[in-house]
Amino acid sequence: MNKLTKTMLSSIAGVVALGASGAAQAHASFNGHSVLITWEEVYGPPLNMTLPLDVASVSASDSVNPDAVINDATPADKWDIDFLADTITLKYTGTDMHGYMYSPGGTLQHVYVHFQDAANNLLDIEGVTLLNPDPDNGGPLGSNNLIWDFDQGHVSFDANNIWVDLMDTMHHPHGMPGMPNTMGHDTISLGIAFHEHMPAPVPVPAALPLFLTGILGTGLLARRRRS
Repeated sequence: MNKLTKTMLSSIAGVVALGASGAAQAHASFNGHSVLITWEEVYGPPLNMTLPLDVASVSASDSVNPDAVINDATPADKWDIDFLADTITLKYTGTDMHGYMYSPGGTLQHVYVHFQDAANNLLDIEGVTLLNPDPDNGGPLGSNNLIWDFDQGHVSFDANNIWVDLMDTMHHPHGMPGMPNTMGHDTISLGIAFHEHMPAPVPVPAALPLFLTGILGTGLLARRRRS
């Protein structure tokens, strides 16, 4: 293969690669990507405000458990947050012997653990499924299924955000009449469905066909002269 032919092929390969490449690839797994986690309390009238009580920016990893620990203003009340592929697990590891119970009333309307793809490096979220429903709502009674009264209705999302609402749920580190000891097992497990679309290709310049024709024509002319 002569030098001119090699140059032509190299040029064509570069142009084809440019046309085939798209914007930065988004991903359908949390592994290796940054997620912003915020504990938020939402208050209605007369306050009408969202109060962030704790914030953690983490790089999710399949090999680390937990990826983050988040809590409200009381250090004794905390949650371990773990990302594994396309799932999120929230595990209550607090030591408050009175447990946690958020009830409607007053100005407090929502208590969120808010997950945000702030860097927009994940594919769009198109579904969030509660994998371990509460036994009161038809789920199995056993470890890892004991966030009392938590159901699918406590989860909301859009393309870049997931909100887990703990309002009107209970989780506790000790047994109560009619309720088993849930120490270390108060867990919410979520499966995330991402919209796996292909990135849009970079538009090919209008002059590209003329450019390729010129390269090919030059090569053919050179071959004829040599023959």
